[in-house]
Amino acid sequence: MTIVSDSLNAWARLEWRDPAVTLRELRALELATANLDVSDKVRRLRTGDLKHIREGRNAALFSHGMATATGNKVYFAPFEAADYDFGTSWIVGDERLYCPVQLKELPPSDLAPTSSLKDLLSSLGKYQQTDTVLALLLNRPAQLSAPELAATRIPFSQAGLFWCASPDQERWVIQGDILASSATYEVTYPLLEVGAA
Repeated sequence: MTIVSDSLNAWARLEWRDPAVTLRELRALELATANLDVSDKVRRLRTGDLKHIREGRNAALFSHGMATATGNKVYFAPFEAADYDFGTSWIVGDERLYCPVQLKELPPSDLAPTSSLKDLLSSLGKYQQTDTVLALLLNRPAQLSAPELAATRIPFSQAGLFWCASPDQERWVIQGDILASSATYEVTYPLLEVGAA
């Protein structure tokens, strides 16, 4: 992750959220509404009104995965600007560090059957070179060869992939930094506390 050195006062004033708490709250809500008669798009958070919840969940998933990968508690805050969608924050020693993150998504094939990871990465050329980290959620199996990746201009300082690894959404995988020597980590969705839902 990169560290934001400018605008530290603005970043320090953000409302930082614990991703594990956010994910537990969303899972409890999901279970509490499981028997309601709602459309598939609502259940999957795929309506315009629910987009901010879906993006918040994705930010929490990425932050929770980064905590697993780094061994540090990583918090997140929705904070959109020109080249990022949310921020992450963590503490090393006595210092609080910050990192801007751009969130992109390869949608499920039933929503965008012709989309591909290669096309998605190619579309990132519109961004200027930045210190922002790219977090890319894969909602379907996707592959990109090393030569294809090398030939693609990705203007972010780092890029991480994350995806669900089990049908019950309990196991996730995060891979990063794909622009360097990437490592892969298994991540467990935070368990509900006893008596929740």
